[in-house]
Amino acid sequence: MKDYYYTLGIEKEATEPQIKTAYRKLALQFHPDKNHGDKFFEERFKDIQEAYEVLINTQKRHEYDLKFKSPKVEEKTSAEEQEIILRYGEELRKKEEEIKIKYKTAAQKAAEEKAKIKEEENKKKNEEREKLLTESQKYKSVLRQKENTITQLKESIAAIESELPEIHKLLKQIDNLIDSLNKSVADESEEQYTRTGEMFEGGMIVYANDKGEHGLICSVEDLGKSNWAEAKIMCEAYNGGGKTNWRLPTKEELVLIYQLLYKKQGVKSFASKNYWSSSKNKSDFAWIFDFYSGDTYDYYNRYNAYFVRAVREF
Repeated sequence: MKDYYYTLGIEKEATEPQIKTAYRKLALQFHPDKNHGDKFFEERFKDIQEAYEVLINTQKRHEYDLKFKSPKVEEKTSAEEQEIILRYGEELRKKEEEIKIKYKTAAQKAAEEKAKIKEEENKKKNEEREKLLTESQKYKSVLRQKENTITQLKESIAAIESELPEIHKLLKQIDNLIDSLNKSVADESEEQYTRTGEMFEGGMIVYANDKGEHGLICSVEDLGKSNWAEAKIMCEAYNGGGKTNWRLPTKEELVLIYQLLYKKQGVKSFASKNYWSSSKNKSDFAWIFDFYSGDTYDYYNRYNAYFVRAVREF
């Protein structure tokens, strides 16, 4: 009969915590995974497991103790103990020696790795040193060429500096011409959008042609917060007037709303600084416009909540 107390290395009066502690220590030492699948450790681990399962169970331990105290059992146990000592003691010593030779310790591996790294670093340093020497010679040659070029450039600059007054005069004339053209374009824009901000069938006219027949209408109020997937549905459901073909604005239309309603006319019904447009550049992203700063963004997640403003043409 196996002596489970001897297998776990504990006294027969050992408490449950002592049994658990002994088992954990031996299981860690003899586990096959820790010893590269060695058959010796595998068999020893099975004995340890068997002893623990009996002694940790109160009923099984009681029955085991009753059998173990029998005189005949004690004689057999004594013989088995000697067998275990001879079997495991010497084999364990040999296996430990083999493992030490066959498998290097963590410290040995670390030392070898450190030496290997140092050798590679020294090799790399030597290569870099040789490369630097070669590059140094190359740069010295290039530097001499640059010095000659700089001398020539200084002579050219001196010649140009004598002509600078005439160049400055010409640049001033060009600036005045650009300012004049910009002012002309701005004046033309003012005339084109004279009806901006008027109420029209549930919305505000953002743009109208000269005759007022065709243009773009923006919804009077925000339709609320929405993610990109819901924005189109909210616009289609909006009924601001006689026509119901409301939709999300394009990039260009959203910029126009910002310039003519929010910034120029000062319409204050915009609840949020960010508004969706209908222009996507990826399946998971939509273009968005910041009414506070005038900035645009191409990569806003379509599931984030931003305000929706419907538009339609007339």
